[in-house]
Amino acid sequence: MPLDYKDVMSHRSVASEEVTIEPAYLFSVVLTGAGVGASDAAVYDGSNTSGEPMLDLRAVVDMSVQLHFDPPLVFNRGIYVEKGSNVTSIVFQFFTIAD
Repeated sequence: MPLDYKDVMSHRSVASEEVTIEPAYLFSVVLTGAGVGASDAAVYDGSNTSGEPMLDLRAVVDMSVQLHFDPPLVFNRGIYVEKGSNVTSIVFQFFTIAD
């Protein structure tokens, strides 16, 4: 089934939180550092940090890191992000998986 881009959602996180509670395909993530030191964040398959760790994001001082996934990463239990040190924001592009 071809991707219908009208279904792609973007979400900007500035704190640790659930990005979506629905199963999802993750296409892209951007970590933007705060400029005062190296930045980091962790992304989990689930609704909190007890979910399966999927990504550890890191960026050097005053930089951003952008990752694209083709094929997308599958999150079966939703997407949760744990904001680490020196992070301005984490932006996700994904779409939820229909039952």
